[in-house]
Amino acid sequence: MTRIEFKLTMPSRASWDGKWSGDGHNYTLLRDVDDEKAAQIDGRSWSYGWPDGWRAEVTARIVPQGETLKPSLGFHGYDWMIAGILRYGKIYADHEVPETVLP
Repeated sequence: MTRIEFKLTMPSRASWDGKWSGDGHNYTLLRDVDDEKAAQIDGRSWSYGWPDGWRAEVTARIVPQGETLKPSLGFHGYDWMIAGILRYGKIYADHEVPETVLP
């Protein structure tokens, strides 16, 4: 098993002032995945957009053994994105139909 760190950012802001209130904070979630899947997703990123103009980006990286991680504020309800990445290789909302499945 390999530990993967997923990082959430909102690079495209559609708020009234063009800012995301989470800028500058660390929003990460850790998952232990099998080594083969970890190799497939290490260094990759995925985007997800909503009709109102907001867009999330999730990046993944292998956490080297023994590395001390910065404290995280979590994903605050966005962990469904990681579930989609690990299961399908893409972010899907609950109402969307997946196109692909990773081995």
